[in-house]
Amino acid sequence: MTLNPTVVVGVGEAGVKMTSQVYEELLEMHDVDETTSSPDFLDDFLFITIDTREQDLDRFAREEFHDILLEPQSSVWEKNKKEFSYIHDGIDDLDPAGGASRQRPTARFYIDNARNFDDLYSELQTVIHTFADNVAGNPNLWIMNSYGGGTGSGAFPLLTAILDEIAGRHDKPFWFGGIGSLPRLDELASDDMIPAESKNLYANAYSALRELGVLIDYDFADDTVFDDAGGASYPFEIELESDPGIKASSTFEITESPYDFYGLMGLDESEGKSHKRMMNRIAANTVLFFSEESGLEDFGDDLVRNDDPPILYSISSAGVQVPVDGLKEYTDLLNELNGVARRLRDVRFDVNQKRANRDVLRRIVDLDAETEFDSDTNVDVELLPTSELTPTDDDAGQTDLDEILEHVSKLQEHAAEHVDRFEMEKFSEQLLDDRAETMLNGTPALTDQIEFDPDPVVEFFYYQQLAEAYRELENEHSFPEKLEREWENIKDDIPESPISVDVTQLNSAGAVERWDEAVADFIDYKLRAIDKAIDDTGLIRGREKRKKLQNMKEEWEAKRSNLQPKARTYKQIVSGREMTSARASDAKVTIRNFYQEYDSQLQNDLEPKESDIKSTYRSLSNRKDALETKLEDPPRERFTDIPFTSFEDVSPGVIESSASIVDLVSGQVIEKSEVVDATRHAIESLDENLEDVAVNRIDPQIREFIGLLSSEANEAIVDGTYDAEVAGNGVKQAYNNFKDDSTVSLDDEFSLRMVGLYAQILLENTSEFGTIHELYRDPDENVGRQFGVDIDDDEFITAKFAYPELFPDDERIPAYFGIEGESTDSEDTDLVKTD
Repeated sequence: MTLNPTVVVGVGEAGVKMTSQVYEELLEMHDVDETTSSPDFLDDFLFITIDTREQDLDRFAREEFHDILLEPQSSVWEKNKKEFSYIHDGIDDLDPAGGASRQRPTARFYIDNARNFDDLYSELQTVIHTFADNVAGNPNLWIMNSYGGGTGSGAFPLLTAILDEIAGRHDKPFWFGGIGSLPRLDELASDDMIPAESKNLYANAYSALRELGVLIDYDFADDTVFDDAGGASYPFEIELESDPGIKASSTFEITESPYDFYGLMGLDESEGKSHKRMMNRIAANTVLFFSEESGLEDFGDDLVRNDDPPILYSISSAGVQVPVDGLKEYTDLLNELNGVARRLRDVRFDVNQKRANRDVLRRIVDLDAETEFDSDTNVDVELLPTSELTPTDDDAGQTDLDEILEHVSKLQEHAAEHVDRFEMEKFSEQLLDDRAETMLNGTPALTDQIEFDPDPVVEFFYYQQLAEAYRELENEHSFPEKLEREWENIKDDIPESPISVDVTQLNSAGAVERWDEAVADFIDYKLRAIDKAIDDTGLIRGREKRKKLQNMKEEWEAKRSNLQPKARTYKQIVSGREMTSARASDAKVTIRNFYQEYDSQLQNDLEPKESDIKSTYRSLSNRKDALETKLEDPPRERFTDIPFTSFEDVSPGVIESSASIVDLVSGQVIEKSEVVDATRHAIESLDENLEDVAVNRIDPQIREFIGLLSSEANEAIVDGTYDAEVAGNGVKQAYNNFKDDSTVSLDDEFSLRMVGLYAQILLENTSEFGTIHELYRDPDENVGRQFGVDIDDDEFITAKFAYPELFPDDERIPAYFGIEGESTDSEDTDLVKTD
């Protein structure tokens, strides 16, 4: 539960953004994202946003906020602008689309008109009183706005009076605070030139500061050019020049400062969005600090100047935090990266397996029968790395080319053993089939690294070696030589025989073809011819001839007996060689189909998949590297992250399992020295940046206060416990540089937030007020010249006042607005606008 329930009212675009930042900081403190519906701690906060442009509320306000749109009441504008004292002729007409166009008097009119006021007042009173009724404790009430714009700058004095009256009507006392962002001028000198497009920002801010001074009774230095900067004294009234129906009186009487605290912060308009968000965080942390600060009724008593507690402060804020979101992002990224690494490892293993098996098969079919396939066989495979992709908790598969080669060598040896057992001279196709089946049935067990069917490989080795063995037998056989000699003897006689062959063609034929086509038939022909001649020769008379013929027959029979068995065995050898070669060729085709299929899988599936996953892996790795760089070397800003370098100790759930920064230090996830250094830097970055003039017009008497928002779990960081173990100045020393301090509880265990409050700030020592006022009051100077505009000071400065009635003693202001009246030294003031 929040100690001080808090109402935050943001006015204008800047005020709406500041209010949204309070909301965001609350969610961050409680580690709740915006998707969580109605967290309990929000019950102690009421967010109200008021603007004159609907698009600002749509863009910057949250659904949980109570939005109030002040619509442009063009129907009454024409009449009211002629009657209302604060609307002068230089004011542009209302924009039907809304907005005050940086015209402060126009912003006042958005409230002070018969159509808007009653609804606004009633709505504010209802939601604020209802909130106060339903919370425990006395509420804080904040109004937040910028000073350089139109809506927030021009509306906040009247809204201050409205909210003060509404708060005063409730039974509970409200502690009232305000925060205004001031456009910085940074030591404006008389010869400086400010861009003309920024002129209204600073003119608006000057007039708004003077009106603020009246509201809080700022004590301008006497006997200086500033002694007439003040305005009406308590009690004074802010008048509604419309005719409100909800109030009995058309005035708000201010008898004392509505504000218990008012903080100003300098906003550098030249900076970008990150700077503006940082300033919004300053405002937000200030609100959150006071939501937990006890004894607010006595706050500032230790910062007294001139016997009165200060009201006007310059505010600053800083913070240090464990980059929780960054670490969660990092662990999530590690999880994702490990998942992608596993996928990449798996697909690379598949790629490597396919490449290794493919290229081994290619090498197999390229080897001759004489080459042994072993680990020295040159297989040039491009294997992708996988080991570095393996998460530490996982076993990675690795392609072992040597193991594949070893087991292929076993297949070759197995085939060779069966070649040695083959009865080559008994060749037949059936014998070849039987012996091949026996060999395949005995194929040795192989490694899982081999993905292809080993049978065609064994068959290839087997038939290749058999074919080579048959080839050797064929080359060593005597039949071709003997047949060649016989062919030379008979080839010229063949044409005279009844054998019809082309001798010339057979001259180039092999031994088997010559035998089958001519020689065997010619020998048979010769034997038949000799038998016939013997039969035709008489037994008595042809005895000698028959004897010769019988000798001739014996010679041809001897040739047949010599050649015929040799031809038979030779033909078996040739058939064996041809069939085994053909089967080796068939096995090679099957093997080639295997590696072509692998090639297709690689090119059409695995390699593109590997490329895609690799691209994702590289992208995630680059993100991881960039995030590591960001985490280990964060920029040193007001709100800085504790550097993080122990990436090897990061694991999913490291944040969830730790309860505080101290826990992370104890667990050696972050370094103690980094915590001290970052915290000291944050404290030392707190600064008072409004009193910027080089030579002070008034001796400054600033008292410094630091408010710390911290979880008790992180007490060791700020109580000096860590300092003794870290070289150099520590956190405690930086903390002790402030005059006064207070620590409030923070639910966020992974951050420390600091609020620097500087009182009493002297407007006289600021460029935004002091320098412009000097120029405004100097009859020989022209403020517009500093901004590159050629207009007089009344048009440039005086026209920006939205509450001219607050300055009855400053003749220049009433005169410009045509107001006649008495000095505020009188009890009654009757102000009317003259034509």
